[in-house]
Amino acid sequence: MTKSVDILGAGASLALYKHNGNDVFIPYEHKDLAKDYSGEVITFGVHDYMPEEKNAKVTFDNFPFAQMKEKEMPFYITCTAAYCLIYAILCGYESINLYGIDMSGQEEYINQRPCVMHWVGYARAKGIKVNIASMIDERPLYGKKDHLIMMRKLRMIKHKVKNETPKNDDHKQQIAGFVFACETLERELI
Repeated sequence: MTKSVDILGAGASLALYKHNGNDVFIPYEHKDLAKDYSGEVITFGVHDYMPEEKNAKVTFDNFPFAQMKEKEMPFYITCTAAYCLIYAILCGYESINLYGIDMSGQEEYINQRPCVMHWVGYARAKGIKVNIASMIDERPLYGKKDHLIMMRKLRMIKHKVKNETPKNDDHKQQIAGFVFACETLERELI
């Protein structure tokens, strides 16, 4: 039987999660999501400036940094999801499933996504199967004609909608939401 862990975040792809008995890694702040799960639930509280996180099973103080150094793993950690991935690698999991790790917010996208993708690649290079519910690892190939056509169409639609005159406050919010969605998709295509 494959030793599997589900790493949970708070992104939209968490809605796809169905607990199946695997171990669960979850940020301490979301621990209540896993209160009824079977299997081991390991909470992560890696913010040393948040006293309530000291109750987590894995904290900044007990994280296996020495083991990382011993294995010559890079100290590239920009978010809780990265701590969870590293811990799963060090614990010998053969399969890692990410739910709610969408990396779509501005800060997440710029600062945290490259780190998460680094550790996903590291795990895969070690032969660990990594499944990502949000599919952040599946993107159009840069330089492919379809990629450029999609980008142009998206920008044209966004420009047209952005320049619409809103009929009321509801319509104004719909336009803002649509523009935000287009900008999120643009970042995915870059």
